[in-house]
Amino acid sequence: MCKKIWDYLQNVDRDLIRSRVMFGFLRKRSKGLHGIYHNRWWFMVSSRPLGMEDFLRDNEVLNEAKLPPLFEFDTIYQYFMDAPDDSSGHSHQLRTSDIISIKILKMDGLNDKGHSFILDTGSSKLHLNALYKFEMERWVEAIVISMQTAREAKLSLTGATKNISKMVTQYDMDREKMLKAMQKDI
Repeated sequence: MCKKIWDYLQNVDRDLIRSRVMFGFLRKRSKGLHGIYHNRWWFMVSSRPLGMEDFLRDNEVLNEAKLPPLFEFDTIYQYFMDAPDDSSGHSHQLRTSDIISIKILKMDGLNDKGHSFILDTGSSKLHLNALYKFEMERWVEAIVISMQTAREAKLSLTGATKNISKMVTQYDMDREKMLKAMQKDI
């Protein structure tokens, strides 16, 4: 894989990259009458972790200066892969904040192989397929978390994301402690 993306991310701590970058091959369904699947390479990076456990406990928010030029956080990039040394740019991008819903398709009785999901933006639908169920689940979880991170940034006055989920968890824990202390006083 020689898309030059990793050159820009080399200065970022490896653990941060592992938790905030999602990439791999997914098959994209064509819009034609027969809906043929085409293998594409996909890449997404978020300022916050893309796995639920890390998302809830990791405080660090990446700065956009760490991104390759012309890239945005919480955007899914599609690439053609014609050869192992293909260095062409992305052919399509989709901001996760534009996704309205994700629908997981039941493939029972269908001639399609693999595990499919649809990203719906309201104006278009992107039909993707993973060979294995765990791959589909990993992508769907990462996209859902990225959607939340992107919406937090959009609603922020400064445009920066905060670890709101950690703040909510801390509030819930503090609230429980306070309620227990009040019950002891009664």
